Formats: sequence, structure tokens, C-alpha cells
Amino acid sequence: MSSLLQLIELKRSKSAKTWVKIADFVLSDPQNITSLTLREFSEQAGVSEGSIVNFVHSLGYNGYTEFKVGVAQSLGFYANKFTGAKDGVDLCTQIVNATKESLDKTLLALNTKTIEKISKKIANIKGRVYVCGRSTSGHIANILAGHLMRMGVSAFSYDDHFAVAKSLNKNDMMIVITYSGETSEIYEAVKAAKQKGAYTVCITSFPHSRIATMCEDCLESVAFEAQEGGFPIITRSVQLTLCNTICTRVFSLKQLDK
Repeated sequence: MSSLLQLIELKRSKSAKTWVKIADFVLSDPQNITSLTLREFSEQAGVSEGSIVNFVHSLGYNGYTEFKVGVAQSLGFYANKFTGAKDGVDLCTQIVNATKESLDKTLLALNTKTIEKISKKIANIKGRVYVCGRSTSGHIANILAGHLMRMGVSAFSYDDHFAVAKSLNKNDMMIVITYSGETSEIYEAVKAAKQKGAYTVCITSFPHSRIATMCEDCLESVAFEAQEGGFPIITRSVQLTLCNTICTRVFSLKQLDK
């Protein structure tokens, strides 16, 4: 059992009836928790949303979404499948299969109207497109900005997120790439961009996170995993696929306008 699940087990033994109910629900199927919204958790466990929030706070998490990330990481999604590979070919096969599974789920979650709206906004942008992210998500942000620039879009990526966000206006667009959707630095940047009137988009694995819900539109990259050696293998592939989809659609739209 992971350290987080052990902590929940320990807390269960010292908690009141409601928290015991929450702990039992989590421990009975931890993997299920990663796909549930707060409301769904509340309804299925038979406890109030407030009780769940208080419970995750007691574990040291700032909110429910952050707790779900913790559960996903503690379970070692996909990473635990890779460590037992017998050779390079077996490892590659496992990664391909896991990536395909996440891509299939991402495709099912993809909203046609949303991706069309985002693509049209970029193709017809009057101002700038600022793409941002941290760590490995930041690498994907750089790739997306580079592809858009090569198509003649005034796109860029820069590390000082808050400073750039404050410089945006109603003609600009901000695309945020974030696995958890909870990074405080990015959250404050999105908040600043919205105050300036910029159109905001989030690409995340947690569509109910605080950054995702603050943005006007969201694309879900369905990939829950622990980071192996600090490298989110599946997440990066899925994020890149969504970015490639946007770029290809933007290219098509710009060609139609010629």
C-alpha cells in the first residue's frame, strides 16, 4: 500500500463516522477516485462535499483536485507497468499500449465544438497567442507556440507567466498547459489574463480543477500517471497530440481563407 493510502488507513482508525465513510470509499477503489468529480464522490459515498473537502485538507492537500493527483501518483499509474519490462521491445510495447489507451479516452472526451472554437480563435486572432506551462508542460507549450509561429500566428511562450499575462488584452489569447490544473503560479497568471479580457484555454488532465474552471474553454488530456524519473511519459504524448490537432486544424482554416 502507498504512503498516502497508509495515511488514509491511519486517519480512518482515529476519525469520526463521516470521515471513516470517506476513507472506506477511497480505500475500496482508489483508482475510481481519480475519475470522479467532487459531486460524484459525494453522491456515491453518501457524504457531503464539505466533509470531503475537510477530509482532504486534513491530509495536507489544498483541494480535492490536488488530492486526486496525489492518489494517482501514489498508485503509480502506468509507471508500475513499465518497471517490469524484460527488455527494450517489451518496454516500448507497454508504453505504446498505455499511450493508446489514454489517447482513445482523450478522443472520447474531446468536444468537437470546443476544439473548433479554439482553432478558429487562433486562426483569426487579431492580437497575440501566449502559450504557457511549467516543467514538462512548459516544453509542450514551447512546441505549440513554435508551430503556430511557423503558420504566421503571433504566438510565443515565456517563463514569466504573471508579467506576460498582465500585458495581454481583449485581442489576445492565453493557452495554459497543465497536468493538475492546480499550479498556483499559473492560476494567478490566468486570473490576471482574464482581468485584461484575454480569451483563456486550458489543456489539463483534470477538467474540474481550479485553473480549468477559470478558463473559458478546456481540452481534457486523459492521462493519470506517476512521474518516472520526473518524466510524465503518457501525459506528454497526449498533450502533444491535442496541440498537434489544434495546429493542423488552424493550418486548414488559414488555407481556406486564402
